[in-house]
Amino acid sequence: MPRKVSQNLLTVSVIIAFILTGILYPASADDTEIYQAVYDADSTEGSRPKVLIVFDDSGSMSTLVEQQPPDYDPASEYAQSVEADRIYWSDDASVPELGSSQWFEKTQNRCASSYDDLINIGSSTVSGARRWIDSTTQNGQCTLQCPDGTEYRNPPGPNNAGCYEQVTTSIPVSKLVYSRNDWSNNRCYGGLFYVDPPGNNNDACYEEVTSTEAITGWVYRSNDNNDSCGGGTTYLTVDPPGSGRRNRYDACFEEVTEPEYTVLSDWEYSGEREEVCDETTVVPGSWQSLESGDHSPSHVECENDVTDGVVNNGPLQGNGYPQHDAVTGNEYGPGTDPMVQWGDSRTFYTSHYINWANDESLNESRSRLDIAQEVISTIIERNGGIDFGLLEFNYDEGGRIAHRIIQNMTPVQRTNLIGLVNQMDHAGSTPMCEAMYEAYNYIAGRPVEYGNSDRAGSDSRGTFDVLPKDLLAESGGSYVSPNTDCAYTYVILVTDGFPQRDTGANARIKDIIDLPAGQDCDKYEDANGNDTENCLPELTQYMANHDLAPNADGDQFAITYTIGFATDQELLRKAAENGGGSYETADDAQALTNAFQGAIVGILSKETTFTSPAVAVDTFTRTRSSDEVFYAMFQPAPTVDWIGNIKKLRLNANKVLVDAG
Repeated sequence: MPRKVSQNLLTVSVIIAFILTGILYPASADDTEIYQAVYDADSTEGSRPKVLIVFDDSGSMSTLVEQQPPDYDPASEYAQSVEADRIYWSDDASVPELGSSQWFEKTQNRCASSYDDLINIGSSTVSGARRWIDSTTQNGQCTLQCPDGTEYRNPPGPNNAGCYEQVTTSIPVSKLVYSRNDWSNNRCYGGLFYVDPPGNNNDACYEEVTSTEAITGWVYRSNDNNDSCGGGTTYLTVDPPGSGRRNRYDACFEEVTEPEYTVLSDWEYSGEREEVCDETTVVPGSWQSLESGDHSPSHVECENDVTDGVVNNGPLQGNGYPQHDAVTGNEYGPGTDPMVQWGDSRTFYTSHYINWANDESLNESRSRLDIAQEVISTIIERNGGIDFGLLEFNYDEGGRIAHRIIQNMTPVQRTNLIGLVNQMDHAGSTPMCEAMYEAYNYIAGRPVEYGNSDRAGSDSRGTFDVLPKDLLAESGGSYVSPNTDCAYTYVILVTDGFPQRDTGANARIKDIIDLPAGQDCDKYEDANGNDTENCLPELTQYMANHDLAPNADGDQFAITYTIGFATDQELLRKAAENGGGSYETADDAQALTNAFQGAIVGILSKETTFTSPAVAVDTFTRTRSSDEVFYAMFQPAPTVDWIGNIKKLRLNANKVLVDAG
């Protein structure tokens, strides 16, 4: 049975493929040269993480924590610790320490998605950030060279180095040409050579003649071999002029008439070497990761602007999206460039926020609930690319969905959720396993159970179950699941105490996970110091490994993160470990902020990310698309290279994507 992929994943280009092809080709393996995929900034399917916060508002949350800063107020003045008009950044969700060099000038921030958060709450988390490195002009390499046709030589002697041209000269070969008979005693005068050829009375006086004219004479060819010559040459005895027979010699000569030449080559100086330079080249600029110490990059951009279709880049830069490998001046363009690599998430902080975080004169006693409300409100507002929901603990039994996860939350919906967080009061027990069981019911679209168990009233610590349940989170007695195709839901459980009145869901969980009869879940310390069975880790393990929406396409898992606020317990550690997330502890406001933001960073970089499907274009007919769809799966990493692979699917006759499985 072929595995199906949702038709909702098909982009407009897939529809075009049907219109243009008209027919479907049989499945076969082949090569495809190019692909087409269009980025849609308004597309939201599967592009935003979904996070459900499970909030402990039990009575112990009224406990005061000493020496805590008040809520950040953008309008207040704080003791100045750092220079104004800086944007500090963090890659691990913690507030940079004083003296940190991880900052850039506020004027260089082009991440418009961060502007409002930086103004209102002093910080903003973006899914990826990059700085622009300007393009550079690289002068060509210059060398000293000799002109064509010459070469550099350095003959012996001073100042002889330079460019030399090889000159070839043809010089006529000299001949011994008959001039007159010799004088007595075989002598010749007047610069004439005495020559005695073989035979009787052949000796005479000859003149050495160098001429380009045809003239008959003897031309030296080689030395003789015991007075013998071969190869058409003649043995001659020659007495040079004025030698007095002292320099007489014999050799082999040939009598020729046509002129002959000797070719001589020599190097003639032509001048000094000249400087020759290669052409100047432009090295394109690039978007690179933020770097400690680089305080004045031309631009700092964020991935959120691209994914949310925000073209605004602030007052100092025109509209547009970052472009890969561009010349400075063209680093922004009208369309998105998928070649820009964004890396991991970063959190920005204003100088004003850093001053607040380090102004110890402000410290005061604050309740755990007050601290948690501020931290969670900030996290919700700071992470505009995440859709949040809220589950509040009930007074003594389970919990209820106070705010459903709304896909593509609007700013108004986000503000409403923050308002609900800040309305909660500290009262009641700590039924964390039962509350997580209700979170499971919600995510899986199961019937409402503990969602109807809120309780009215109050005690000395506060008012019970202040928030009403979100009626739009359910329909007909069952929850409306927030699941979407091929997407996970993330749960962040924050609590300040050990489980209390928290055994009611154990039997139901054991039924869900199909635990054998008679077998119990593990035991953990409870609020009374006793070891009590608690099935929370078994539940989170099930949620992380079983499809919670089997009728939807792909796998819909729920990944659990846990935070112990002023508590450190094995139950929370095991629940996060089994649930595929992480466990953090915190004892004050800053630590709680770091713990929450650390979970968010983990969620933003969790496991697998998908690219938009791309439709193959016919190699030879560019006006026709085939029936293939490609999509890539990558595992995010802090380096440029991500591990991944490419999937190729076919559209069958029912217009459903299928693989070969």
